Amino acid sequence: MTQQKSNLVSNHHFANLALDVNLHQYILADNASQMNYSPPYLASSPSCISVIMGQEEHKSTCSTFDHLILYEKNVADVVEAIMGAIYVVGGLRSCCEFIHYIHMQSDINLELIQNNGHVLDHVSMWEFHQTDEILNVDDDFCKTCLKGRYKFKNYELLKSALMPGNLIFERLEFIGDAILDFIATVLLIKSIAQDSTPGILTNLRSTATCNYTFSILCIRFQFVKYIGPHSHLDKINKFKINHSDAFDDPEWYPLGPSEEGPKILGDVFEAIAGAVFIDSGGDLNAVANAFLEWVDLIRFKLRPETFMHHPVTKLMIMCQDEKCRFNSFEYDSNEEIKSAKFIVHGRGVGFGSGHNKKNARREASVDALRVIEQDAVKFW
Repeated sequence: MTQQKSNLVSNHHFANLALDVNLHQYILADNASQMNYSPPYLASSPSCISVIMGQEEHKSTCSTFDHLILYEKNVADVVEAIMGAIYVVGGLRSCCEFIHYIHMQSDINLELIQNNGHVLDHVSMWEFHQTDEILNVDDDFCKTCLKGRYKFKNYELLKSALMPGNLIFERLEFIGDAILDFIATVLLIKSIAQDSTPGILTNLRSTATCNYTFSILCIRFQFVKYIGPHSHLDKINKFKINHSDAFDDPEWYPLGPSEEGPKILGDVFEAIAGAVFIDSGGDLNAVANAFLEWVDLIRFKLRPETFMHHPVTKLMIMCQDEKCRFNSFEYDSNEEIKSAKFIVHGRGVGFGSGHNKKNARREASVDALRVIEQDAVKFW
């Protein structure tokens, strides 16, 4: 399903859809003078537009420019921008109508989409069966698992979301991933300054929806206590020990997508979000309200200045740019003052200490950056 989704929203697919309905004729290319632009229907001396699709070139005469060159990504970006504009002005139903207009493969029934944006008329479209595995999930947990912000009508949905490895879990995780990504996008657009670049917004969204963030919240919501049988207990316990300072810290915020967390916890968090979405009949507001702590994290704590300048994030990005995969932090918890060491290819580079692991990790990153920046060429 993930591969099919990637193909469906790929630049190549969007560009082809735009070509099929001649949408590219309306695009003002970067290399064209705006003074010479006129809409296609006012064109007096048509010329040629070239759209580069991989190794192919499609041409159409519909502009007053001498010659326009549009690349596949340019056209795909326009399709995405139009979709965003339509959503802001007309909502989800209008987006679905646009999908029909560009002949994008979709089984969406417009009659099922209400004014409130619901896309599912009833959970009966999903078949949920009692799992053979025995889960230690009682009704009280089903009622209070999201701190009382959402009460499940179908408890089997929640139980399926806590049972990794089965088909229903994978479907819930798949839809939850998309829903959380969309909610994070909307929240960032509303809360971050308008002069922030798409690159910064993408980095912040990646931080809000990474495994590390979801893993911390999964433990905070106590989902981890009820996860069905799996073979990741060692990773989860190690993560809980190394990041214990984040679980009860009201000022905690994720440092960036380069922080790592057990994938199983991230998947469970997404699956529960998908379960809420299905159980509520496709109500995005129900999902946002259920995970209000995550929503507030995006609205009030994720900021470009925090993300861009944090030394841990800067160090992780530097390692990624250099394609250095063998890096990690090691901690010494035998003393009241925590100490951290940044390891690259088996050798210690940065050292730091603090009252908790978070501060120690930060100081170790500062020291590592200092060492690396002294002679970056020799170091890598």
